Amino acid sequence: MISTQPGSTPEASFKIVSLDSMDTSISYTAGNDFGPFGEQDDEQVFVQKVVPETDQLFVRLASNGKRVCVIQSVDGSVITSFCVHECEGSSRMGSRPRRFIFTGHSSGAIQMWDLTTALDPCYDAHRTRNFPGGPTPEELWKLLDQCDLSNSHCSTPCISPCPSGGSSGPRLKASNVQFLNQSQLNSEAAGPSQS
Repeated sequence: MISTQPGSTPEASFKIVSLDSMDTSISYTAGNDFGPFGEQDDEQVFVQKVVPETDQLFVRLASNGKRVCVIQSVDGSVITSFCVHECEGSSRMGSRPRRFIFTGHSSGAIQMWDLTTALDPCYDAHRTRNFPGGPTPEELWKLLDQCDLSNSHCSTPCISPCPSGGSSGPRLKASNVQFLNQSQLNSEAAGPSQS
């Protein structure tokens, strides 16, 4: 919903999917807020972090859910937190505010990304590929393969080393396939719900 006066008008409907660890702290939530970011009268964005321990963030337009860009850690380290910040431009005529994303990493590094360039309409006109909003099925397979999905009482998802990191084509770990099959069997056994 985009807020207008006197009420709200739906412009688009989409989901921001994010798997969170069960034992997250308050500081994790504060440093991984998905948004929306930006002024109400300007282009607002959501920042999607699909799995807790990843080196990628998906930046999406709040108006329609379309992908603006994918931010990937330069050194391959896990992005532990992020913050969107808008800086006022200089007093020169024609200058405009700049929007940046700061990412904190498990290596202790801080990386800075210029979001204004990605949001620039001229830049969008020159793009050759039209990506969907969130991750594609192939990207989702790759992200989910980095962690073990489990319905146990331990924190989920748990990060584990992936021995198949160099393989081509999407595939799931055997434990993830078993979990997904078990979930499907449980939902089929429950049958249709009665209201």
